[in-house]
Amino acid sequence: MFSIALFSVLTQASALLLAGIFLGAGLSKLNPENAEYYREAIANYGITPRLWSARLVGLIGALELGIAVLIILPRSQFLSLIVAAVVLSVYAYAFIKIIREGRSDIDCGCAGPGGKVTVGRGLVVRNVILIVLALVAAFV
Repeated sequence: MFSIALFSVLTQASALLLAGIFLGAGLSKLNPENAEYYREAIANYGITPRLWSARLVGLIGALELGIAVLIILPRSQFLSLIVAAVVLSVYAYAFIKIIREGRSDIDCGCAGPGGKVTVGRGLVVRNVILIVLALVAAFV
């Protein structure tokens, strides 16, 4: 039988996992050495004008870093987990759009400049799992 204490530990572990993911992603995007890589990755999504990609790198990086920090703080954990779920949903939407367009050979930017991860159904599933974790952690 699942005890309430164990469930609480698992939801907090989920929150910390999400904080770690967003922390790593945000720091990577804010690293000036990675700027060109992320500009190109964002431009390849084809969702926004190519000229916006340079500004979006910093904006997305700051958003991800902010989410990570706020998840850790108890008073802001609920709202930051909801925002995390929304951001992950936007990423999942972008993946689905790219897959439907038949462009699943592009690098999603998920693993940073050190690793190439192409867009595919697996990323959509991963994001759905992370969205569920974020929402469960937020509402428990």
